[in-house]
Amino acid sequence: MLYRAEFNNGLIEHEFDHLFVGVADSLPQINPAEVDDYRYVKLETLMAEITSYPDHFTPWLIIGLEQIGLKTKEDENLA
Repeated sequence: MLYRAEFNNGLIEHEFDHLFVGVADSLPQINPAEVDDYRYVKLETLMAEITSYPDHFTPWLIIGLEQIGLKTKEDENLA
């Protein structure tokens, strides 16, 4: 996906990101050298949190979810 996001501090992200979706029988092994924090949540919980607190999430996550056909409740209310 190609996205562009402008921030209040004047920074601009303009990137081409790859999105991967998969299914596994076990939890992934997190590399602590690459990841500071993570958590597992149900998709419904994530979408509700994005609707309530969009500033807590990176623009690419929200755009990526839309790219795979998922919309927040706020998006659905605008449709």
